Amino acid sequence: MDNGSIKTWLNNANNNSKIPELIFGLLVFGLGITVRVNFVAGSQYPLNDGGFFYRMTEELVSNNFLLPKYSLYNHSDIPFAYPPLAFYLIGITNYLSGISLLSLFKYFPLVVSSLSIPVFYMLTERIFEEKTYRLLAVYIFATLPRSFEWFVMGGGATRSLGLFFAMLSLYFLWSSFQENKFSLKVVWGAIFSALTVLSHPVTSLFLVFSVVVIIIYHFPVDIKILISMAGLILITTSAWWGTVFFYHGFSPFIGASNTGHTNWLELKNLITLNYDYENPYFLAIVSILAILGMFSKRKKLHWTLGILCVLGYIVMPRGGVDLLTVYLSMLATIGFQVVTKAWNNSSKFKDKNNYPEELKSQRTRYLLGFLFIYLFLGAYTYKYVFNKSELRLNESNVLAMEWLRENVKESDAFLLIPPSEDNRYWWNDYISEWFPALSERESITTVQGYEWKPEVFAERVLLYTSLRSCSLDYNCIKEWQKEYKMNSDFIYFDDLKKHDKLSGDFLNSGSYRIIFENEKVMILRTVDQ
Repeated sequence: MDNGSIKTWLNNANNNSKIPELIFGLLVFGLGITVRVNFVAGSQYPLNDGGFFYRMTEELVSNNFLLPKYSLYNHSDIPFAYPPLAFYLIGITNYLSGISLLSLFKYFPLVVSSLSIPVFYMLTERIFEEKTYRLLAVYIFATLPRSFEWFVMGGGATRSLGLFFAMLSLYFLWSSFQENKFSLKVVWGAIFSALTVLSHPVTSLFLVFSVVVIIIYHFPVDIKILISMAGLILITTSAWWGTVFFYHGFSPFIGASNTGHTNWLELKNLITLNYDYENPYFLAIVSILAILGMFSKRKKLHWTLGILCVLGYIVMPRGGVDLLTVYLSMLATIGFQVVTKAWNNSSKFKDKNNYPEELKSQRTRYLLGFLFIYLFLGAYTYKYVFNKSELRLNESNVLAMEWLRENVKESDAFLLIPPSEDNRYWWNDYISEWFPALSERESITTVQGYEWKPEVFAERVLLYTSLRSCSLDYNCIKEWQKEYKMNSDFIYFDDLKKHDKLSGDFLNSGSYRIIFENEKVMILRTVDQ
């Protein structure tokens, strides 16, 4: 194609505004999928968490898709109160297709997180009239590490589904409140709100928090809309919460709501710009643009988005920060407008008529190109930050857990040694969570799942934290066993390279013998067993 043909094609594409929007939209969508696939790539099994959900899905399927009263995860009667929609979708897919649950817990979150990108684009249509800015907001959202990190993990089966439906709900509710009249949009908003409630507890809180602020933005809002929406949500979710209430009352919901730590102690982050949204080895460009967005002339909008980001950061429980990437991306796009508006107005570039109004300035296009490359590199390399690429099951772990399921008594309990790295804790101790699910044996320090048993949750956290503080010291671990009366007959080492000295100390004590060993895992048992 010669230069004249290219110029003709560009002019024709410019006249048909849908063509460049579609092309760049597909490019943004493709790059968003790329960084998500890259984050998951290299793992045969689900990333990080999801073991508790895996076990609940197994129990749901074996109970003929009727909600069980309890989950027997980690040999504990945990109320089966968690929103079950993802378990139904994965369980039904497993039942109909025969695809293993482990595979589904790897790929289901990835697929739903990827589909959230075009849903976010739909939501931006309520915020930005300019197609360029809509695509920029979507690209920022698609490449912010916190917009996909926890959503493509095994436990992202519920998190990604919740965010997906929450954004669909906000898409319809924004229009409903703007029109301020009852319409089919209210019904759709209520349906997707109900699906959000049935997907994930924190995304439900995120949705409620968002709706309150958006109502204030559109105030006054017809009270009949709110009553109708609330009634529809209660009716469409009643089969779930009604069953849980019949079995347990509302105590599991009340207890679980008090176990999620919040970020209000991290107010310093609002001053230091250390929001943890972006790759920490890169500049916090998106966060800075979001702050600049607060100085936009679109006062009502930017204050609404700003309130959603700031207050949400302070009051949302764990996981809430990830959901706020929805509003941070929009506010950062407004910040980009603030920075580049003067350039666009003063541009004297001779071919400016071949560009959208907001891109007339050559400097604006350079900045946009820089952001395009910079954000992609930050997202693509994020899996290597703080050894995140290692937070995944490996074949040695799975084989060891399957061996235990077949070769030791169901009543046997195991001591798993927690990781001692600064960036590791119980919520990303994937061995601790997956061990009870795959071995069907008890781990005496596993914390996951006990949010729904608040009477023992704090005790489990204390057990885990105190053992973790031993930092792989043999004498400290023996003192811990004595103090908390946790004299397990079995010790599970998940990484022989890391635990080489500690496993040697246990063997040299003469009290333990090896009952299983492979390339990376060693399991010890007391000699009198």
